[in-house]
This record gives sequence, C-alpha cells and structure tokens, in this order.
Amino acid sequence: MEHLKRTVKLLFIILITLSPTQSYAQQVKQTEANRISSTIKIDGQLTEQAWNNVLAASDFVTYSPTIGESAINQTVVKILYDDNALYIGAQLFNNSETEIPIGLCGRDETTMNADYFHLSLTPFNDGQNMYEFIVSSANVQVDQKLVAQDVQDFHSNTQSGSHGSSSSDSQSRSQSMEKVDVDWDAVWDSEVTITESGWIVEMRIPYSAIRFPKESEMTWGINFWRVDRANKETSTWNMVDRAKNGIANQQGSLTNIKEINSPIRLELRPYMSAYAENHTETKTTDYLFRGGLDLKYGINESFTLDMMLIPDFGQTTSDNLVLNLTAHETKYSEKRQFFTEGTELFDKAGLFYSRRIGDSPEGYKAVRSSLAEGETIISNPTETNVINATKISGRTSSGMGIGFFNAMTRNTYAVVEDSLHNERMVKTEPFSNYNIAVIDQSFGQFSYLNVINLNKFIPENNSYSNVTGSAFKFTDKKNKYGVYGTGAFSLNSTTDPDNNDAGAYLNASMGRISGQFQYIYNFELISDKYDINDMGYFTLKNELNHNLLMKYSMFQPKGKFLSFNTSLQSSYKSLYNSSTFTEARFLLSSNGVLSNMFIIGGDIDVKPFGVKDYYESRVAGTFYQRPASYKTSFFVASDYRKSFTWNTRFSYKEEQGRELYFGMTPGIRVNNKLSFAYSIDMWQTKDDIGYISAINADSILFGKRTVKGSSQSLTGIYSFNNKSILNLKFRYYHSTVDYSTYYLLNENGGVDPYDEYMGVSDFNFNAFNIDLIYSWNFAPGSFLTLMWKNNIFTAAPVFNDAFNSFLHDLEETIKSPQTNSISIKLSYYLDYHRLFAK
Repeated sequence: MEHLKRTVKLLFIILITLSPTQSYAQQVKQTEANRISSTIKIDGQLTEQAWNNVLAASDFVTYSPTIGESAINQTVVKILYDDNALYIGAQLFNNSETEIPIGLCGRDETTMNADYFHLSLTPFNDGQNMYEFIVSSANVQVDQKLVAQDVQDFHSNTQSGSHGSSSSDSQSRSQSMEKVDVDWDAVWDSEVTITESGWIVEMRIPYSAIRFPKESEMTWGINFWRVDRANKETSTWNMVDRAKNGIANQQGSLTNIKEINSPIRLELRPYMSAYAENHTETKTTDYLFRGGLDLKYGINESFTLDMMLIPDFGQTTSDNLVLNLTAHETKYSEKRQFFTEGTELFDKAGLFYSRRIGDSPEGYKAVRSSLAEGETIISNPTETNVINATKISGRTSSGMGIGFFNAMTRNTYAVVEDSLHNERMVKTEPFSNYNIAVIDQSFGQFSYLNVINLNKFIPENNSYSNVTGSAFKFTDKKNKYGVYGTGAFSLNSTTDPDNNDAGAYLNASMGRISGQFQYIYNFELISDKYDINDMGYFTLKNELNHNLLMKYSMFQPKGKFLSFNTSLQSSYKSLYNSSTFTEARFLLSSNGVLSNMFIIGGDIDVKPFGVKDYYESRVAGTFYQRPASYKTSFFVASDYRKSFTWNTRFSYKEEQGRELYFGMTPGIRVNNKLSFAYSIDMWQTKDDIGYISAINADSILFGKRTVKGSSQSLTGIYSFNNKSILNLKFRYYHSTVDYSTYYLLNENGGVDPYDEYMGVSDFNFNAFNIDLIYSWNFAPGSFLTLMWKNNIFTAAPVFNDAFNSFLHDLEETIKSPQTNSISIKLSYYLDYHRLFAK
C-alpha cells in the first residue's frame, strides 16, 4: 500500500494547489430573450408579430475547418419565451447556388446527408452540463446531453477480444473529452422550411424538457451551431476554440429570463407488446403478451424520478457476437433505453456496467453438466428478469449533482425433465438487489469532484459486493493545465474470514490539457484484490502503470490538410505486489482530414521487450512470456457528403506469429430516403500461441494455432418521412481455430512440447443474425415498433482437421437450429401539460 499512500499524498498537494476558489468569468457573446404573451405556432415560418423587433444573435464564426473566421453563410437566431417554453427561430441563409442537402434518417441519427442546426443550453451556466437540441434540414430531431468527463484511455487495443477498427475525425469535438449521452430523449417541437435564400428552423423547448435553477432572474449559457456540409464548414455563434479543453465551458450568455417556474413534470409511457418466438430445434413457438409503464416525475425544479415498472426489453437489437480467445470477458454495449438514458451521473467514474443487471444467470452453463441420466432441459433462460428499476437524479443551483439508482432481479430457474416426464426446477440466479448513490460537485466552469457507491446484495446467501469511488478534475484558471482521474476501493464478501478481499484502484493524469501541444502523465494503480465486476466491467489486476502522452494538433488548414494531429504514447508496466516488470510500450498515432474531406490515419505500436502476460495462463502466479512485437495499422475514409462513400482499414502485427487484418465498408446513398452500407472484415493469425485449458493444477495446456475468419454485415435504411423509418441489419460472423502443436506452460513463462494430448481443440464459430425494424413516431414521444429477428449461433469442435469452405460453413449455419421472433410494441407518451392544457 506504500505506492498508494505516496501517490495519494502527491495528488492531494496538487489538488489543493489547483483547486479554484471562485468561478472565473470569460469574455463571451451575450443575447437576450423576449417574453411574450401571444401564441407561437411551430410551422417553420416565423410570421408571428412576436418575432419582429427581437435582438438577433448573428455574426457566426467558424469552428472548423478554420477557427474564429467569419462563416461563409450568414445565420440569424432569435429567442422568445413564455411561462411554458423557450422558442428559437433561426434563419440559415445560403448564398451559394448549391442545393441544401435534405437526406432523411431516423431520430437521433446523423447518417444521411443533411445540414444541421444546434441549440446548446447550459441552464445552470456551470460550463459542464449541457443540453443539445439538433434539427436537420429534413426536420429530423436529435437530442443529447454533454457532461464533463476527462478520461484518457491508456489501454487502447489491450482489452479487446475481437478484430475491429475505428476512424478518427479530427474535425469532430474530440478535444473536449466530454461524455455525450445520445440516448437521452426529450419531447419538443420543431419545423423546417426550405426557402430560396436558405432554410428556416423553428423550435419549441418546453421547460419540462430541461432543468434550471429556482431564481427570479437567470442567465443561461447558450450557443448555436450550424453544419454547412456543402461548404465543409461548421460555425458557431459564440466562438468555440478546438484547441481548448471543453465545449460546454465555451458558451455565450442568454439573459432576461425572468419569473419562470419549473412546471409539474409528470410523464407516463404505458406500453403494450406481443411476441411470437419460434425455436426450430424444438419445433415450438412461444407467445407472450406484456403490458407495463415507465414513469417520469419531477420531484422539484432540480430532481427527477424515473421508474420502470414491469420492464420489457424484448425489442433490443442483436449483439455482435465475436470469438474471444483472450482471458478477458467480451464487453457488449448497452441497448436498453432505461439504462442508457440519463445515466451520466452514474457513469462519470466509469465504475458502472449496466448490463450486469439482467445478464446471463451465473448458473446457466452449469445446468447441462448437472443433468442426471435421461434428463433433458425444457427451458433455461439466458437472461435474468428485471423486476423493476428506479432512478432519482438532478443538480442543485449550487452545482451539486445527486443521484440514486436501484434495480432488482427475480429468482431465475431452469426446468429439467426426466424420461418419465417428471419436471424439476434448477435455480440459476437468486434474487438480487442493486444500488448506486452518487454526489457530484462542480467548481466554476472547469472542475468537479464526485463520490459514488455501488452495491449488490443477494439476501439468499447474504453475499455482497461494494465499490466506493470518485472521479475528479481540477484545473488552473484558464483550463490549460489540470489533474483528473478516478479512484475506487472494492470490498466483496467471502466465506474465508482470514481472506482480505479489499482492493484499490487509482487512475490519475496531470499535464497540459489544452492547446496545440499537450502532454499528459498518467499513473495507474490496480491492486491484486480489486474487483468491481458484480456491477462494473474491469479486466486488469495487480498492475502499476506509468504512461506519458505527448500530442501535437494542427487546428487550422495547412497544405493538403484541413486539420491534423499526432501523438506519441510510452508506457511502463509492472506488478503491483512485487514491482516485477511486465511490459514497455511505444505507440505513435496520427490522423487528419484532407482538403478533399478524406480522413486518413495510422499508428505504429511497438513492445520491444515482449510482455510478461499474467492473464493468458488463467492461473494465479503463472505467466506466459510473449516475445517482442510490433503492429502497424492504417485507415482511409472518403468524403461522407458524396452519394458513394467508402472506408478501408488495414493492420499487420508480428509477434510469435503474424497477424493480418483487412476491412472495408462501402456505402451508397440511393436518394434522400434510401441508403445501404456493406462492411467486411477479414483476419488471419498464423503461429499464434495461446491458452487452451488447465489439465490439472500444475499443467496448463497451450497450443500453436491458426485463427482466421471474417465478419460481414449489410445495413439499410429507408425513411418514409422523418417519423417513419425502416431499418435492416444483416450480419454473419465466421471464425475457425486450427491447432498444430501442443505445449505445457513452464515456470519460466515458456512452453515445452507436449505430445500426449489427444483431445480436440480445433473448432468452428459462427454467428448469424438479421434484425428488421420498423418504427413509427406517430405522436410526440409515442412509438409503434414492429421487429423481426432471426438468430443463429454455433460453436462446434472440428475433428480430423476437417475444416470446410466458407460457403459450406455459411450453408450449414443457416441450416442450424435458430430462433425466429416477431414482436410489436406500442408505447404512448402522456404528459401532464398536454393532457390538462388550458
């Protein structure tokens, strides 16, 4: 613990030095809102008398590709308000002869070619918590929240068990390190009109959609953004400097908001759903009818209660299953709206992985191995049923955020039948209770400190897991230098009273966080007992990591580049409990946007001394000594404004063997309503050596293998209009593992030949799924969704090296047992003010 004590002491001194004692004002643009008593019809016309003689926000300046220059096309925005809502009227002029793109897509998506207008609001004017209401030129709505969250990922490509790729758009708002909650949804109104001189946006944001202080007169943070795709330009009313850390702290000011009150906020979303699920293996069809209710209630002007009563998650899209040969669990994204929307307070420290709630029962796999002779499994649920879930969250006028979360899951049983048709129930997961409590305090425009506690309790066996942590950020007055990070302690119940199961974690970074040249030192401590996986996701243990990142960014166009950045990261890793060296790494990365709007990038990743891998052996105290390695990768993405787009990814790695990866995604926009994208990823690793199984406590079996496979997907979207969308997703993932030589791991981390192994380790992995979804937003906040899903999964051993061709495997996969389901769900939005409006 001496490492931890010394580090905490040093960080405490730095925090006291940097901690601000007051909020520091910045030079910002200012506009005001006019109070009205007349009615505004949201029709995209701005013809009401109230829009005349209103102070206009204008003189937009560029955010990209340049910074701070006058925008090519003029934009004028006016603001009105009454007792119930804020009204925005924007005229976006188009001086060129280029037509305004009006591509359609689904709500909260920006996949089609269109121009965009953004309203950014920070009602508490804290520079850290921002609402965004976005309207496209086709009147497609996007709403989201931005929350300050400085987390630098120093584990890139170390925890993934699958092949993949990503591209970096340096024109994006990547410099901000703010968490974007795209799943947050509000009910608001907008209309768009295309004119000869440009387009007009009219918006109505009800006060029930936002939170604001209880004050007689307020000044809100505000900004307006315009995305002008024809001119490759993004502009803002109040200048936002991409070289500075943060976006929410670069807002303008909205004044003259007087005598408004937070309304009664009561929203109900009752739903009805019906499912028919056919299982080809058992030739049975299950029918299910459900009804339930989601409730949102404003406790006061700052805090909101969200409750999910009788939840229904049947219409979540299929996971992209992958073959994972690593020692770490595959992490899949959360797709259940209740667990993705409005959870920024609970996610800020990075300790909560919501898919733990309602995940696969712990005893799911054990059911088959526990069968007596003659018994068969009648049913074995793959998911634990969630009884209900509740969130209370909000932020006071002093900048303090408070949140409470609770969820409960019911007892889960498998049903087993013997040869005489007698049934017995096998409990695979007991009733569990999950709690989270968090307090988050912001300081000025740039700094914050929070404390969070997560707890899971199982009454049946009186077991628990408890994690207490904190996320923090403190900067100087100009937000140029700072220290930020997270820390946590974990405590899990154990049957051994002499076993100390308390663990500690600290991830702290400090350095220059704004400007063209940045440098950040990161220290990470992970004790050997640290474990948060009952409610979180974390794969590392027993590590001390030192990382240094240096980054240079070019924000103004120069030569062939509109923008460019390059970074060099070096790291040194050792064991926490013995200081044994495990790894040194050097990573050089670069990416940029060319003047033709192509995006290019690549990196070189070198581990010159190999890796002493304490994870691959799966047995505590043992390790596998990986040789020195290097990996290089490259990607190119074409101009996303064109009707035909493509991107390609390539990587080559040399370690024990050779790994080659190639991926490409062409896409075509047929018209403003219809688009398709096809993606293919292919990989092959030769002479890789990795874990197979533990023969006994002292014999760990490894093998030399060839791993190859591909992942293909086809996605399509047809928009009947901006409220009626049809989505298609088809995916086939195929991978094979072929072992040639077997070894036993020795005490020095090497491997010795083992010719006595007679088992079968070669196998074939296939995952096939189709999701077809029709969604109709037939009324504000109300949806009718029709979904068809087809899922096939096979993972079978291969005997006598009898690997088949890709087409043969695809044919056999389609013939395999599968699950077909069709469902319909109707959810209706009931709002107190819409029901009882005068």
